[in-house]
Amino acid sequence: MNVSDFNLGYQPKCSVYARKLKKGKTYYLKYYLPNGVRVRRPCHEQANMAQRLCALKERQLLLGEFDELDREHLGAAKAATPNRPTLEEALTLYLEATKSRKGPQSHAHDKSALRQYVAFFQGQGKIYADEVKAVDVQLLIGHLDQRGLAVATLHGAVRMVRKFYNFLIEDAELWEGKNPVPKKPLLPNRGSKVRNRLANNSEIERILAIDPEQLPNLAGQPVGAMIRFLVFTGARLGEVLHAEWSDFNLEQGTWTIQHKPHCPTRNGLGWSPKWNKSRKIELFPEALQLLKSLPRLPTVGLVPIRNAQGKITGHQAHQAEFVFPKQVARRDGKGNRQVTWARQDSLKHSWASIKKAAGVANLQIKDLRTYFNSVLRSRYGLSAKEAGAYLGNSAEINELHYTPLSTGEMSKKLQRLSLTEAMNLQMNLHQSGK
Repeated sequence: MNVSDFNLGYQPKCSVYARKLKKGKTYYLKYYLPNGVRVRRPCHEQANMAQRLCALKERQLLLGEFDELDREHLGAAKAATPNRPTLEEALTLYLEATKSRKGPQSHAHDKSALRQYVAFFQGQGKIYADEVKAVDVQLLIGHLDQRGLAVATLHGAVRMVRKFYNFLIEDAELWEGKNPVPKKPLLPNRGSKVRNRLANNSEIERILAIDPEQLPNLAGQPVGAMIRFLVFTGARLGEVLHAEWSDFNLEQGTWTIQHKPHCPTRNGLGWSPKWNKSRKIELFPEALQLLKSLPRLPTVGLVPIRNAQGKITGHQAHQAEFVFPKQVARRDGKGNRQVTWARQDSLKHSWASIKKAAGVANLQIKDLRTYFNSVLRSRYGLSAKEAGAYLGNSAEINELHYTPLSTGEMSKKLQRLSLTEAMNLQMNLHQSGK
């Protein structure tokens, strides 16, 4: 078989690229045959040998010498063309491929965020996924920064786009190329990724003193009890929103936070704690007393029903036993008022109303968790590992993200004794150790 049988203008060119596999790095050859079929094949685990094999293969192609694999592709009835997915096709493929290894909430978050990023690229005139370059990613960062998003959110967006393209290029192998997300993208230098906000006792007291029942649009909602429970446990908001009576042993005063496959959530059936990390904690008397004061109401969780395109077409009610349900009033077909108790999905607007009434600014729900951690560390003397076990964090994460600096506490510690006394104690300790 000779090259002239195909195309006299055929100019073979072979190249080498590396792929990281579980067993290590492997080098691949890439070239096109005269009928336009692209061939990719492993050749060697050493770079220098791969380059030598590449030169040899290019010479063979020039001479029209095709091996068995090449002849198989040359004999295909239909010449293949390189797969070039659009941004929309690439997004659909990524979401379907990663759905099985993510929880419903994580998958919904990825879907919502990536749709925004893809829409931005499309607004820049990009149609195909491989048209996005490093400059487009940098423009996306600037666009998100102009919206006033936190630095941590910008870092998260960069990581998500990088994972998206790693999947397309390395896992799905849709094309060879370089990930358009730079290794060190230019991010705004306006503060740390770690929030360093520690609520003081006065702010917490003012928050707890607010009665949500007296605020507009909050009557009949579990906001007050939920916020008190957040302060008394340091739990994550999602853990409290999905807390059910069966999770608690009120006699022993414990709360088990674990995977619940039948718990109805806003994204589907099944709820898991962050990182799927279960824990069992001993409740403080304040939290236990709060639980005992609450009524046990028949509750439901509305789970979305989606069509083939993923759009929500309705909701299905599932029986549940939520501890902090909200009141939902509707009129039936005859105009009669019916009241049910359903899962509370968010505290965004009610939290803003309570902060405004309490005169507290720049305080996030998760700052209550940070405050609780500071109480565990400074008042109870728990180590970072012990406090992390209670909160569901590793010791490192607890130290980095949930232990902000309190200048007041530091000042009190520094005033316990003079510097001279401290130095004398240190020297005495050193001398006694000799």
